[in-house]
Amino acid sequence: MILKIPRSLRHMPDELEVLGELFILFRGIHMMTLKHKDHLLVVLAFSFLLATSSYSKSIKILTFGDSGTGDKYQYSTAESMKRVCEKEHCDFAVMLGDNFYSDGVKGVDDEQFQRKFERPYAPLQIPFYVSLGNHDDRGDTQAQIDYTQKSDWWNMPARYYSKVIDDVLIIAIDTNDYDREQRKFVEETLKNSNEKWKIVFGHHPIYSYGMHGHTRSLVKYLLPVMCKYGSTYLAGHDHDLQVLKTSCGLPLVISGAAAKLRNTRKGSRTLWAKKTLGYFIVELTETDLITTAYNRRDQVIYNRNFTNNYVNDGLVYQEVDSKSMASCSNDELIEGVRFDTKGDKHIQGIFCKGHKKLDVTAPTVAVQVNNLKGREYDVMCPEHNQAVVGFSYKEGLDDHVNEIFCRAHPELGKGTTYFKSIDSSSKKYNYVQVHCDDINHYLVGVSFDDYLDNHITGIFCQEK
Repeated sequence: MILKIPRSLRHMPDELEVLGELFILFRGIHMMTLKHKDHLLVVLAFSFLLATSSYSKSIKILTFGDSGTGDKYQYSTAESMKRVCEKEHCDFAVMLGDNFYSDGVKGVDDEQFQRKFERPYAPLQIPFYVSLGNHDDRGDTQAQIDYTQKSDWWNMPARYYSKVIDDVLIIAIDTNDYDREQRKFVEETLKNSNEKWKIVFGHHPIYSYGMHGHTRSLVKYLLPVMCKYGSTYLAGHDHDLQVLKTSCGLPLVISGAAAKLRNTRKGSRTLWAKKTLGYFIVELTETDLITTAYNRRDQVIYNRNFTNNYVNDGLVYQEVDSKSMASCSNDELIEGVRFDTKGDKHIQGIFCKGHKKLDVTAPTVAVQVNNLKGREYDVMCPEHNQAVVGFSYKEGLDDHVNEIFCRAHPELGKGTTYFKSIDSSSKKYNYVQVHCDDINHYLVGVSFDDYLDNHITGIFCQEK
């Protein structure tokens, strides 16, 4: 009698694996005749450990695209994926389009499903969540959707779709036609999600320094939404491996080298880039997003741990237009500020953090930032129990901050206030940012330099 182990139990700690084997043995042999109390105790002990174990497993996502050649390069890379995923315990895979070169499939019974998907990837025995590429769009895309009903591993229920896996929301998009209806679906799904991690994937990249370059429609419509709600965007299209970071801090992964190669280069947003056959594993832990690139010899060729405030501690980064007001939601406070160092826009974006104890009915007080005199000028909330909740801007040559907005908070008023300095006029990086020392400290004031461009020189934070 052969029994399948549920996916959630496949990667248990060693002590649970032993009991799991015993449980399966007793289930197969003694299910109908389980009378002895020692057998019962084993089963009960196993069940108790499953229920009470504090073991917390990360989620590992095999990430690759542009795979559908059916040649030796696709197969050798797929064999590496199998070996690495057996070792790393991949939970599922996302396919980033161009699943079938060069003209998609002709129907749901097209032999390419076997040659270019089942044979190379079914041995991994994990779910594959699939998106459409431009080469897929040349064929019968509905057949790729319908194939979901025929395969044990292939999942593409619609042209674009979402799915929740543990504490991870994944959204597959069709970048061949990122229309208004799809944009609305993506934004509303991200906005209404309570999952810790929000992953969007599709074929065309937002930014890329490969042959195809940036995708203007995604820069215009997808990037602002991802900066506000998302954790990372995964893409293919360019036949290389890249990791980039946008000005709002959003990490981007390009993994389009599962079967084909083209030259790539480094640009202003590049963290890493390489021309080699390979793939990524994106790991999501309780606090970190980790990108690891592998070549087809199973070697780790890049690893980066994104532990900044963009993806941690429940912070939401909000990129702002310097001609308007920047503010958090009514139940949020500003925890940090990001500055654009390439021009004179003082604040590029703010980091917001929800606070359950914040009195949303308390009045908001505006404090003017004008008539700055001397080399330094500090603008503080007028009361010691108030925190900064927003900024407004005065449009002009240097887009000066015009006002700060403050609101009372019940946990403020008794803690020590301290200063965090920053050189926002530095041209070394595209942006710099400053945060309070602790996620539970509050922004209560800003210091300006009135000598040249009224750059912010630091923030004032208050402990509880």
